Amino acid sequence: MLRTVLIDDDRKNLDLLMFLLKEFCPEVEVIGSSDNFLEGIKLIKKTKPNLIFLDIVLNEETGFNLLETIKPVNANIIFMSAYEKFALNAFKYTPINYLLKPLDIKELVASVQRVVKQTTNNSTIIQDTLAVNVGHESKVIFTSDIIYFEGSNNSTTIYLDSEQKLFTFKTIGWFEGILNSKQFFRIHKKYIINLKQLKSLQKVGSYYCTMSDGTNLTVSRRKQDALQKKLFLK
Repeated sequence: MLRTVLIDDDRKNLDLLMFLLKEFCPEVEVIGSSDNFLEGIKLIKKTKPNLIFLDIVLNEETGFNLLETIKPVNANIIFMSAYEKFALNAFKYTPINYLLKPLDIKELVASVQRVVKQTTNNSTIIQDTLAVNVGHESKVIFTSDIIYFEGSNNSTTIYLDSEQKLFTFKTIGWFEGILNSKQFFRIHKKYIINLKQLKSLQKVGSYYCTMSDGTNLTVSRRKQDALQKKLFLK
């Protein structure tokens, strides 16, 4: 069973979500709910759930601030919102899904099944570090510090948020094979981006990713739909 907490500032929404989970998601055990930001924080810390359904707008606060307050968050997150505009920011927290209100039952069930599958496969573990051969030494870097990878023939340059660059004789395809797909996405034959370092996705003729260092990277045409789906924008 998935020990689950529900947080939404509208009690009617909480009651409806509880009903839908009971009717259509037998794997879910609701162990608590809250319509209050501070009480929600206390509830999560006390119960340590496997799964959190989290509204983005919580009166004067946000679900993002709630997660920042209690991090690290050792639970799967499913965001809920009446607005699409928060989807890009939501992705920084590697959620299972971003559900638009009113909730769609098929989307709700599919999201829960995704959590069940990840829990079964124990694939919620995030890769925190990466060992990279640079010259005659091996450097260990935090994956959270990586902004993007740029491939060129049989080598790759790794751009870090410390304004450092690392050059290695590994292909970008090799990195694509070992990186966590929840955090990294190949947008082009030359580029793999860290989704947590993505600031905006723009369309000016073609699609471009603006990264945290201000770099604009082209998204290939065949990757555009997949990226938008990954970011819950489609």
